[in-house]
Amino acid sequence: MIRRKPDYAPAWYQRGIAHHGSDRPDNAYRNLTEAIRLDSKYAAALYHRGNISAERKDFDSAFDDWSRSVEADPTSAQAWYNRSNELFRRGRIEEAISGWTQTLRLRPGTVFALNNRGAAHSQLGSFDLAARDYAEAIRLSPKSALAYDNLAWLLATCENETVRDVPRAIELASKACEISSYGDWIHLSTLAASHAEAGDFEQAVKWISKAANLAPADPKQELGDLAALYAEGRSAVRK
Repeated sequence: MIRRKPDYAPAWYQRGIAHHGSDRPDNAYRNLTEAIRLDSKYAAALYHRGNISAERKDFDSAFDDWSRSVEADPTSAQAWYNRSNELFRRGRIEEAISGWTQTLRLRPGTVFALNNRGAAHSQLGSFDLAARDYAEAIRLSPKSALAYDNLAWLLATCENETVRDVPRAIELASKACEISSYGDWIHLSTLAASHAEAGDFEQAVKWISKAANLAPADPKQELGDLAALYAEGRSAVRK
């Protein structure tokens, strides 16, 4: 096709996608760039080239391409989602929330967007909105350990007493651990924190110790410190 129609942008796009699917990102990038040269508003090519830039840790280029993609095609839920993730990484929290909201308008039920928007609401202190997003993520994806974990952490540690619900947090954290077959150190640490907030430090020490055994090297020291804190009957949240 390209030999017969070298100015046909979709042909360059399709070849770029094929290269990316065959783990040839450099070739994919070159072909997608040619598609964009031929059609500067080729939203799908911009979106996928942005993904390759993100894989390369070139987040500025990725953000530029995702921004151009949603400008060219405001109905691209995936581009809105990825652009919002980058906004969140940059600390532009309210813009990220707006973008994830657009993702959910276009593609209701996007669980990752709900989880991420919940985290953003929590950072802004909108704990009721965060809890609502996490609960909706659980409703839509009842096997999502991440959604259970996120809501458990919020309910266990929230400074807002109207949102805080430690017994419910223990239930949710236990469910996250059950879904992940008690093999995820993050979920185990959330379960430990929930028990600590309930004043059950024996269980807190038990689960934080299991988390430390499974965790990679970097967080082990922090988890060990938490184990010592819980062993003293002290909460990491409430001083």
